[in-house]
Amino acid sequence: MSSPRRLRVHHRAEEAARGPKVVRLEDGEAGLSARTIKRRLASISGLFGYLMTRDDLAIERNPVPTGLANRRRSGNRGAPLLRTPRALPRVLGPGEVESVLGAVNTARDRAMVLAMLLGGLRRCEVLGLRLGTSHRVSVGSSSARARAGTSA
Repeated sequence: MSSPRRLRVHHRAEEAARGPKVVRLEDGEAGLSARTIKRRLASISGLFGYLMTRDDLAIERNPVPTGLANRRRSGNRGAPLLRTPRALPRVLGPGEVESVLGAVNTARDRAMVLAMLLGGLRRCEVLGLRLGTSHRVSVGSSSARARAGTSA
């Protein structure tokens, strides 16, 4: 069995022969999104977590930075993890709305699509609607429909 020191020396010699393989976030390797980098870091962290459970290897800690909660608990102030930007939903343009409504065949499906487009309902909310679950509510001089069980 090789000693931990011998393994480190061998690993460093291999790295020197191959050249640097480290990609830094500030280098901005083209084509890698934040989500891809996060997934790769999770894979590497999982590998080091597994290697730490094995007693025959000389790995003492996981080099991948952990989440904020773990850093607060352990007092480690390592490099911050990469945050994935949250994209807002894209709004359909008038032409796209017309093409969606043109592709709908039945009055039921058209009503469902219009409820999502005009009422801002999500797919699961529209699927939960039933025919008898609405009643008329007076609003000023006009009337509107509200779902039963909700205050209008």
